[in-house]
Amino acid sequence: MTRHVQSPQFTIDLTGEDEAGPSPPAAGKPGYAQRLHRGVDPWGEPDAAVSSSGATLSAPHATGHALLAPLRQWLPEAGDDEPQPAAGRKHHAPRSDEAVDEPERQPSASSRLAKETAEAGQALLEKADSILEAKEKPSWQDLRSEMLRIKEELDRLERERLKRLEPKPSTSVRPSISLPPGAKAKYKALVQGGMAHPGHSVSPAGAASDKLVEHTGSNITLTRHDVATLAPGAWLNDEVINLTMTLLQERDTSARKAQKSWPKTHFFSTFFCNKLYKDGGYTYAQVRRWTTPKRLAAAGQASPCLLDCDRIVVPVHQGMHWVCAVVDLRNQELRYLDALKGEDEGCLEALAKWLRDEFKDKRKEERADVLKWPRKFPKTVPQQYNGYDCGMFLLQFADFEGRGEAMTFTQADMEAYRIKTVLDLMDLCIA
Repeated sequence: MTRHVQSPQFTIDLTGEDEAGPSPPAAGKPGYAQRLHRGVDPWGEPDAAVSSSGATLSAPHATGHALLAPLRQWLPEAGDDEPQPAAGRKHHAPRSDEAVDEPERQPSASSRLAKETAEAGQALLEKADSILEAKEKPSWQDLRSEMLRIKEELDRLERERLKRLEPKPSTSVRPSISLPPGAKAKYKALVQGGMAHPGHSVSPAGAASDKLVEHTGSNITLTRHDVATLAPGAWLNDEVINLTMTLLQERDTSARKAQKSWPKTHFFSTFFCNKLYKDGGYTYAQVRRWTTPKRLAAAGQASPCLLDCDRIVVPVHQGMHWVCAVVDLRNQELRYLDALKGEDEGCLEALAKWLRDEFKDKRKEERADVLKWPRKFPKTVPQQYNGYDCGMFLLQFADFEGRGEAMTFTQADMEAYRIKTVLDLMDLCIA
């Protein structure tokens, strides 16, 4: 399964202060980003994208900018050890006639690291620019190879930055979940030979195409390759996430039959947002039939109308990062749960529009009010401290949202949750 990559336009502040969010994508040729979302090799042919300044970028040039976007998004905020500016004020250099009464503010270690990494990344982009702007341009294949080398170096810089930010293990921190006897041995046998670190190909014991589990209702099959994405340090793929969402949906149905007080929840697949707004802009018609009574029943949803649910959980892939969006019908709000404390107003805007259109299509109700529901980006959710567990955090966000429980897990739990997830998938059941 080809990993999706998103190509937002952005500006980067190397100081780490007063950051602005990614700029809205400028109008221009959309083929590059669309091919990426559809799993097609973006390097297959020359193409172009448009930067936020309106300049035309070649496909490799656009890729370089896109790869730095997650780095820019993840620049850490000022830490507790770094004095905060007064609300609403921006930092500025004092004029020559200004008296300076306070010592110069020293950046935190995380801010210095972010600046160093961003500067190194920017140098790589400048290298890409010089290649692309040279009078004698290399062949397309040579250009592709050079850009891929720059991509790998950008990926390495980001992995190293996140690794240096990761807290050192503490003997006082213990996983909050318990595993049955023999769980680790079974897990190791299933993911043996998996990814050594994020972004590397899987070469597990046995054929990568070996089928390990099949879910007939959803027609999802997990191969040895898919299960190996749950190995330590690996990035989860769509199949693992989608089967987990399916099992959470089945658990929701069972909980209703058992009259548990959990919120009635619907769990979408990873493809919902791509169809709704990522592949060529917002288009309700692309997902209108996803929520017909027949399709909902096939997905395991107990409610014949999605609007009868209390909340809707949506997995969202943000280029190199997984997050969880929630449409809370009971409390009339939208939430964006990101273990790296990021924000994407465009995502919640698209979901608000979808909800408005869903009311009109399924209930013939004009509900423009949903566009004014509060949109929240909580910063108190459990935080990720490495560059590869975002998919696991997404699964836990979805799990706890489905149970309506406070999110008490931490980064220290992720190893145990990887083991538990493999066992759940093999059993085709999540308790």
